[in-house]
Amino acid sequence: MRSARWLAVALIAGSALSIGACLANAVPSLLGEVGTPRAERSGWAQLAEFASLILDSGWAWAAMAVTVGWVVRAPSRSAAAACVSLSAVPTVHYWVERSAARFSSSG
Repeated sequence: MRSARWLAVALIAGSALSIGACLANAVPSLLGEVGTPRAERSGWAQLAEFASLILDSGWAWAAMAVTVGWVVRAPSRSAAAACVSLSAVPTVHYWVERSAARFSSSG
C-alpha cells in the first residue's frame, strides 16, 4: 500500500467506529427516552442500545484493528496502522462527545 494510504485507512476506520458508537449512544437522549424503562422504549431506542453494546465492546475494537492490519498488508505498516486506528477511536470519541455537549447546551 502506498506511503500515506495506510495512515488514511487507519484514521478512517478508527473514526468510523468511534462516530458510530457516539451516534448509537446518543439516540435515546435524542428521542427523549433517557430514564424510561426498557419495556416502554421505542424500537429505535432499543436498536440503538444494542448497537451501542456491540460498538463499545472490546472485541469490536480488536476486530477493527485486525481488519485494518489485514487491509494494509505490509507487516510493519500493518502494526502501525492498527495502533493508529486504535488511537483514533478514543480521540475522535472525545471530540465528538465534547462537540455534542456543546451543541446540546447552546440550544
